[in-house]
Amino acid sequence: MNTQAGAMAAVGMTWEEAHRQCPHDIFPACHNSKDSVTVSGPVDSINTFVDELQSQGIFARHVNSSGRAFHSKYVADSGNIMRTYMEKIIPEPKERSSKWISSSIPQKDWESPLV
Repeated sequence: MNTQAGAMAAVGMTWEEAHRQCPHDIFPACHNSKDSVTVSGPVDSINTFVDELQSQGIFARHVNSSGRAFHSKYVADSGNIMRTYMEKIIPEPKERSSKWISSSIPQKDWESPLV
């Protein structure tokens, strides 16, 4: 599978600031803490954004993401391929138990064994 090359960076800003300041092709990807977000997007755009933030004295550091823009639209096409392989590996998935907790999937969506 060939997904578009991408990059990620950790930036010292709030989730809301990241949404306001990210260029149109960069997405806040991980809400790490009150003032730390990981952003995801095309390599050149991430490089430029990191340089701009650093020049403003804002913490920004590249994250090794193996050349992929995880948690963004740039890897969305890989979801169907991954699901096909997962269904071969786990043909009869178990229902989630009360011990299962997710911070990224709303509880209302926990009914399905594979989300």
